[in-house]
Amino acid sequence: MGNPSNYGAYINNVIYANITNNLIKYGRGNATAIYLNNSKYNDVSSNKANNTYDGIYLEGSSINNTIYNNSVIAQNFDYICSAQSGGINSQINGIDYGITKQNCLWLAALSKLSPNVPCSTSISPNTYSLLSDYIYPFGGTCYTIESNNTNLNCNGHTIIATNGGTFMDFVGAQNAQLDNCVLIGFTNAVKATHSSVKIDNNTIFGNDSTPLNSVLINVTNSKYVYINNNKLRGLYNGISERNVSSGSVSNNNITAYLNGILLDHVIGQQVLNNDVPYYGVTAMELINSSGNNFNYNKLYGASGIVCSYGSMNASTNSDLGGNSCSSNTFCSWIVDSSASCPMYKS
Repeated sequence: MGNPSNYGAYINNVIYANITNNLIKYGRGNATAIYLNNSKYNDVSSNKANNTYDGIYLEGSSINNTIYNNSVIAQNFDYICSAQSGGINSQINGIDYGITKQNCLWLAALSKLSPNVPCSTSISPNTYSLLSDYIYPFGGTCYTIESNNTNLNCNGHTIIATNGGTFMDFVGAQNAQLDNCVLIGFTNAVKATHSSVKIDNNTIFGNDSTPLNSVLINVTNSKYVYINNNKLRGLYNGISERNVSSGSVSNNNITAYLNGILLDHVIGQQVLNNDVPYYGVTAMELINSSGNNFNYNKLYGASGIVCSYGSMNASTNSDLGGNSCSSNTFCSWIVDSSASCPMYKS
């Protein structure tokens, strides 16, 4: 235990503890209500903290904790996470009230006055700019964008879905954009059909109860599609493009159980510098896709890169070098990276 004047609860190198149903008020100097240091797999829930300097503070490598249904009003930050603790924690399907946070992207600090995301349908050009974290409890589609030149910028705020659903659905929208969002728990987070879109600099984490056919970013029948600089983590599918031409898929980091990146009837895309760590069945799959350029991708599934039908031939796509793969199945056009993408042999 720490000095009680400095901490309401001091949790140091602890695993599998329950810190629940506590009321922590005031505190001396720069007091912290609940402090976890290098502590893992703990349940921090249903606590209330008022008028301490900091609220709930995760220091060191405090990961895989579940933190939910807390209510914090602090003078400095309601929730703080170290760099090591910034991304591997969970709210499960609970919520946390507060306003300010530092580096805890996985957590939505919700205002009690307006916790629900202000969803809408846009049929004329519009600009949305989110100013706080939100919850989406309804399981349907939050934003439907049917107009051209419409942009939604989350400004780094987190939206947590407690019943799945879709955050953004672009339908026939040209020159539309989604930027700087942290989306957690959506079943099919972002969809686009018959649209030209830019999906840039978002963090999307799927829910553990996501159904088998879920896709974090799913684009169909579209042209000029740019999916860049996103961090995706889901149980099943990361990025799926079907009947898409022109644009780019670049600088994405994807962890997915089935397909990291699926390109089905895709033409004329720049596929650059994507990182799919060794986790899922297939890091990247191409089906009848041609005229695409590939370089500096890191593809490490049980199958690294797999080609079928019209994607197989030597003249189909262009290997511009620098790719590395756990294996190469039927992608005979991989020449410049053949040493680091070895052809699969049965």
